[in-house]
Amino acid sequence: MPIVNTAMLAFGTLIASVVGTTGAAMILIRPLIRANAPRLHNVHVVVFFIFLVANIGGALSPLGDPPLFVGFLHGVDFFWTTRQLWFETALVAGIVLAVFAALDLWHYRNDRLVATVGEGKRPMHISVSGSINLLLLAGIITAILGAAAWKPATSVDVYGTNLELQNIARDAALVLIAILSLALTPSEHREANGFTWEPIAEVAILFAGIFTCIILRLAPCRRYHSRRQPARDRLFLAHRRALRVSRQRADLSGVLRARRRRRA
Repeated sequence: MPIVNTAMLAFGTLIASVVGTTGAAMILIRPLIRANAPRLHNVHVVVFFIFLVANIGGALSPLGDPPLFVGFLHGVDFFWTTRQLWFETALVAGIVLAVFAALDLWHYRNDRLVATVGEGKRPMHISVSGSINLLLLAGIITAILGAAAWKPATSVDVYGTNLELQNIARDAALVLIAILSLALTPSEHREANGFTWEPIAEVAILFAGIFTCIILRLAPCRRYHSRRQPARDRLFLAHRRALRVSRQRADLSGVLRARRRRRA
């Protein structure tokens, strides 16, 4: 039904900034596909799911999208995007969701005009299981915020890569939370939801390729920056000297004018 689809897409958009766009997509895509399987026209549901849950919904926190997380690692405040982009995100998500609701309702009404032959649709029960993972999600947020607040000024060099102690502790905590999730969540819940590791493997391969290509482009940019930095420093010092001289001239002019006024 259109109201169920709209509610699921709205819910996925809301949680995408907490569990990540990939996490929200993995949680909701299979129930959404099963709920719309009997319909004749259902492709638009997945298309708008990609728009809302896998893209727009992840704009409000570093947990939502990897680029925002990279910015957070480089000093951007955790809630900066929440404060700066909440209105734009809500506006875009609301417009796209309204378009989806209208389009889905139109397709739903057209589907009802066509009588299907064969087995009737079975009632579907939608529920949420594995609530222990809500605590683990809170642990993920705590680990990320704690790593940002804790500055022990200790680092380790690994093959030319400087790893700070707080980042090592954060990544170790995330790995531990993932292991706890696998151990504490009943396997039948994952089987019922059709969980597999294939989407995670595809995302890992995709971002490995992205970061590999970024390294090849950042290296010449850093060399160019290192060559330009001394020139910028010299220009800045020259500007400061010129500014200092101009101020001295202005002060001298003021003294001379004051002396002329006293003589007059």
